[in-house]
Amino acid sequence: MIRKNNKFKLIGLLTISIFLFVFTLYWLSLGFLLIVGIFFMFNSGFRFFVWLRAKTWPYLFFIIVVFVSLAILVRVFCFEIFSIPSGSMEDSLLTGDKVLVSKLHYGPKIPGSPFEIPWVNLLFYINKEARAGMDSTWWGYRRLGGLSEIRRNDVVVFNHPDEKKVFYVKRCIGLPGSTLIMKKGILYDNGVKLPHPLPVRNEYTIWPGNTAAFNTLLDSLEINNVRLIDEEGVLKVRLTLNGHQHKALLKSPGIDSIKLSHYPVDTIPHSFPYHQSMLWSIDNWGPVIVPQKGGTISLTTSSYALYKDIMKYFEKVDIEETHNEYLLEGKKVTHYTFKHNYYYVIGDNRHNSIDSRYWGFVPEQYIVGKAAVVLYSFHAGSMRWARTLKLVK
Repeated sequence: MIRKNNKFKLIGLLTISIFLFVFTLYWLSLGFLLIVGIFFMFNSGFRFFVWLRAKTWPYLFFIIVVFVSLAILVRVFCFEIFSIPSGSMEDSLLTGDKVLVSKLHYGPKIPGSPFEIPWVNLLFYINKEARAGMDSTWWGYRRLGGLSEIRRNDVVVFNHPDEKKVFYVKRCIGLPGSTLIMKKGILYDNGVKLPHPLPVRNEYTIWPGNTAAFNTLLDSLEINNVRLIDEEGVLKVRLTLNGHQHKALLKSPGIDSIKLSHYPVDTIPHSFPYHQSMLWSIDNWGPVIVPQKGGTISLTTSSYALYKDIMKYFEKVDIEETHNEYLLEGKKVTHYTFKHNYYYVIGDNRHNSIDSRYWGFVPEQYIVGKAAVVLYSFHAGSMRWARTLKLVK
């Protein structure tokens, strides 16, 4: 039996579990039922549990097993903590940030092998036969239900498509089925110009009019990454700005003109897919259709260059190109229908980020979760207190 003063707590936990079940989050509802069961064991008046609580060592062992198990389940199904190693997401995330990543938003992935389960993997590492298959997939891809779908401008954490054990964090700017194109650093989706989120940093060229007023404004905005360019006696300034800083400079009387800088196309392809027929740069590329489950493409020189790697490594289909014809298991094919969803991601620090512009699409099965909160930030020997418990936008 349950003690009277704990009945309301038990009812509350059961209510949450029922609420989650109604919203079809069955796995999370089951998790709360597990918590209810643990709560029952710790507070039950049944003879066995009373006896267990009276025995110090058995009870201590029981508590350790319960809490280690819960910690594993939380890391696998709910949250992880990641460190930000570079400045590719400035100003949203800074080097040294410790970020809480929510797996609840998009739903957690079922681990592909026991080596992906924290602490449990140690038991398999010591087994020589199991260790030989540590890089292989033991179980197929499956994702449990989440609180939301992946949305444009979400900051997502994912396994790098070429290095599965390496985690990256970028902003999602292309959803499955999107048709993306970037012209002179401006992003369009299906022909519609997409606004820059305010934390996004771009490079601008500025022609200052009143130098003194301009320098004062730079100091007030704490901008110090300034490069001076003198072209035939005309002074230009090139610097990197986030959206807030850009808006402030637009209102400044000390500026004659401000223009978004971009890398033009060249005679050599400098970005994905590095094909001679597509002379793209990181600021001028596309159109690119982000692959969608069930979406069909015509196989051409351009589409084959864009999608051949994901067809081979993630779709597990090896289509060969021979004399402008495309062969699948020796048979000619003209179209391909994708089996999975993919995403296009870019770092907020647009000219200092290695992202989809360099290596292509991120498969859905590689998405880990949504970057939700900066827990704290420690860099260069000092704590950034202002970033503690800061929401990621």
